Amino acid sequence: MKTDASAMTSAQRFSKAAKNICTKSLSAEAWADWKYFSYEDENKVAHTFPAGAGVRGEDALERMDFVDGYFESLLLPKNVMPQGRRMKPRIRADLNKYRPVLIDLVMKQMAEQENLRKEGKAGEYVYRLPEDAKKIVEDLYAFHKAYFHVKEKEPEQEEKTEQEEKTEQEEGTKQKKIQKATLSRFSTLNDFHKEIEPYLPQNPLLEKERYAAYAAHLETETPEELLAFLPAGWRATETAVAAPNGDSWMREGGAKLVADLESGTQVIQVLTEKASIAYGSPRWCTAYRNGQTHFSSYKNNLLVLLDPDGSRWQLHFKTDQFMDATDRPCDLHKLVEE
Repeated sequence: MKTDASAMTSAQRFSKAAKNICTKSLSAEAWADWKYFSYEDENKVAHTFPAGAGVRGEDALERMDFVDGYFESLLLPKNVMPQGRRMKPRIRADLNKYRPVLIDLVMKQMAEQENLRKEGKAGEYVYRLPEDAKKIVEDLYAFHKAYFHVKEKEPEQEEKTEQEEKTEQEEGTKQKKIQKATLSRFSTLNDFHKEIEPYLPQNPLLEKERYAAYAAHLETETPEELLAFLPAGWRATETAVAAPNGDSWMREGGAKLVADLESGTQVIQVLTEKASIAYGSPRWCTAYRNGQTHFSSYKNNLLVLLDPDGSRWQLHFKTDQFMDATDRPCDLHKLVEE
């Protein structure tokens, strides 16, 4: 069954501000990257970007309908309780309640990017649109969960009079929930990210993941060279690697060791999508675990830096991007000095 939001017309579903941006401010170039996206709705009906729709006037709303539907398709799995797992009902609330404001923020950033492009400038955005749409949804889910998690762990307050309690229930607590559990107080997607960032996982590469990545993807001239990167007791041939516990991997290649520094930091060049996923942070669009990645847009000279403790960074010279495991920009020169 369709959600109430999906059943509404464009005029009902979107705010006046979002519609104005969509119908008056965005050029064909602003929408260019969306044409590579598609999705299936909850009824398994495939949707592709309406490239033929106009970019001005009411016709442009068909494009925003697609963006809205795309985000709905990403939110849908988050609204389903994982099988075999007990979760508190309030954490499984319908995340589509955030979608109208989310579309506002997306349209606003697209308009800002359009204006900067016309001026020959580049803005600093945490989320790259549209490729980071999935990451936005992941963070929205974390935002929703973190709010209730924090509420449960708030310290006990001093005893209040009955009247004080009543006033707080009628005004203070309600206002607090409105302020914390909605997106409307955020002016931009960057503002939203700033609040949720402390709750995001750091995503270090675990030891077992590192060994699995070596086994399946690290290219060496001989099996013996590969064993130098693996614990004692592992076995390797030209085509396969086996661990003492019975786990095994086919040697697929797709990653080359560029540098092995004295500090223990390794510089790995990833050449395939599978290798990118094995070495990369799940927050990098080049290494998304579920669904489409954007590895093909960055595959030339894509490097992953690995520290002995599992900390990792991604470097792509062509686009001048250097990101930490949470996908935040980093200062490469500062890291090298450290």
